[in-house]
Amino acid sequence: MASILPFLLLIYSLKQTYKKYRSRNSTSASKVEPGLQPISVLFLCSVFGDMICGLGHALSIRWVLAGEITEGPYCTVQAVFMQIGSNGTAWFTMAIAVLTYLQVVHPTLLGKSGAKIFAAGCVCFTTVFTLLIIAIPASIDRSYYGNSG
Repeated sequence: MASILPFLLLIYSLKQTYKKYRSRNSTSASKVEPGLQPISVLFLCSVFGDMICGLGHALSIRWVLAGEITEGPYCTVQAVFMQIGSNGTAWFTMAIAVLTYLQVVHPTLLGKSGAKIFAAGCVCFTTVFTLLIIAIPASIDRSYYGNSG
């Protein structure tokens, strides 16, 4: 359930965005609602991170059925999914909080397209940072995702 519900929410949101986009191209410019808001992009990225983390938790079913946890590639993949999901969700939640603060308390600070630039920067930063924070320790210490007990 932890990965299915965020996946369904993500699919529904993308479907609604696609409908808005199609209706935007077929109607006059005066009646058009704005496209996807920057805070919505950050929220959808957070939901995607939560979905990946839920997928990592869903992989625990193997350990439940086996009755024990064993080291190996399966364990490593599960740990990577959980770390990507947790880090991504945390960073995107922080970005949502900062963007909300900037838009409410300092609305002139961002300017006309500042929120879009902020959201794009947060998506790029979080993606690169999360990949680096997982890849560097795992490449230095081969047993990074090894036995923890």
